[in-house]
Amino acid sequence: MKYIGYSMRKKQWIKIPDNKIRNDTYVFLGGGATSYTYINSSNNKLVKIIIGSQYKTDEEFITECEKEIDFQMRAANEDLAPTIYFHGFIKNEKSIFSDDKTVIVPYYYIVMDYLSEKTGWEYVFPDDMPEYSYNYIYNLIKKTGLINVKDPDTHFYFNHKLKKLYMIDYGNCEECHFKNENDVKNSIHLMITRLHINYKPIPIID
Repeated sequence: MKYIGYSMRKKQWIKIPDNKIRNDTYVFLGGGATSYTYINSSNNKLVKIIIGSQYKTDEEFITECEKEIDFQMRAANEDLAPTIYFHGFIKNEKSIFSDDKTVIVPYYYIVMDYLSEKTGWEYVFPDDMPEYSYNYIYNLIKKTGLINVKDPDTHFYFNHKLKKLYMIDYGNCEECHFKNENDVKNSIHLMITRLHINYKPIPIID
């Protein structure tokens, strides 16, 4: 569906017909196998909709989504990620994706800042800007205790006006468990190596 909006009365997201578009309407941006994104240009917000799985209970699915939210909020508190404003779980009965009662599609939504081009953000590859990327990874690991070595390549945006680098999508982040400062250095080295960043390599101490 192309347009959606949030109904305060129904406490759920609803489809918006083409002739009923308003300032608070969200427009489809893109999606994959497990999530969709919609944007609202008037308030510069994005809603990420994560589709539930038939192989997980609602409780398992909610826990997984809340973990992603917690990780992103940790990063946002350090000015390393888009700020999250609202989030919640929508049961199958209220799902806009459940037109057929035989299809179970509950979902979790996350409303956050949209990193739009009009505000200076652009998609970048971390190895194209090694100094900024190295400093970002250092802060992410050192300040939040998080690391992503599964799929970090395509999740970075840079704002030339603000001189800021952000990472989006914290679903595949993991917590680091540091015993000493060398563990921190090893984690930083692991992520910069994964991203092919050649900048101030940290020596690994055995």
